[in-house]
Amino acid sequence: MRPEICKRLIIACLIAMQIAGSACRAEGTRTLIIHPNVKAPAQRIYANIIEGIKQASPLSDSLAIDKNTQSSQLEVNLEKINPDKIIVLGRTMAEKITQTDYRNKMIVAAALFGPDEYPGVSLSIDSRVLLKKIKSLLPFVKKVFVIDDPIQPSITLYPENLRDQPLFTPLYHKDPLINAQALWKLLDKDASTLDAILLPSDLDRDILYELAQLAWEKKIILLSTNLAHLKEGILMAFYPDNRGMGRQIGSFVIKHKNQDYQTLAHIHVALNPTIAKHLGLEFTPSALSQFRLQVK
Repeated sequence: MRPEICKRLIIACLIAMQIAGSACRAEGTRTLIIHPNVKAPAQRIYANIIEGIKQASPLSDSLAIDKNTQSSQLEVNLEKINPDKIIVLGRTMAEKITQTDYRNKMIVAAALFGPDEYPGVSLSIDSRVLLKKIKSLLPFVKKVFVIDDPIQPSITLYPENLRDQPLFTPLYHKDPLINAQALWKLLDKDASTLDAILLPSDLDRDILYELAQLAWEKKIILLSTNLAHLKEGILMAFYPDNRGMGRQIGSFVIKHKNQDYQTLAHIHVALNPTIAKHLGLEFTPSALSQFRLQVK
């Protein structure tokens, strides 16, 4: 074969491979991540989630949407992109997509929701994951009282955790005042130093202050899923690992079947060392390495 012909064949093959590769990439980018257009520090949270998604699903594209964008305008944008699947971060964005013809392609994440609302990965923490963390960090705890919202719980309790050690004991009520009264009764009479109380994430700050004072006096462990509570007298806070959450969402999309639902399986733990010292708790180097933050 003459050199000129051979050269032309090589160039043609390279062009064909490039076209084929571009087509594969175009096919692979039909998963679209929609998230709110926000400023720091919230922007960093979404950036970390998206980074995690792209680790599991590298060819996903992302689109920031202003909160004032109408669903009709959003639908026009989606018609241009025509994604096969849409990962929607946040309830506000999910509600907008629900009003479009693309709602059946939607997978929701980074929001608190139940299995009857959306397919996706909820911010509600998987109690099986939480149980492992508590066993590892507080092996002496026998019972964990969970005070939560019955409609949108921050912890999804699985049946096995209602029988395991430590035993999860749910005390649910939609009325915050009744929950506060239940908390006071637990601290004043029912809970012991071998128990822990998982507080509602939206607990009023003034009520939290009073409860933390009583818990300090009785040396009873308070836990929360609200990182802000850490400065108010609780021992530990369990909160989302944003990149891990993103990886979970990305994997979910690949394996997704209609109406599938998962609870959050990737969490970090933060510690208040002042409370730990008051309670007489000492942690091994291995246990200390599990704390992402330590806030006094």
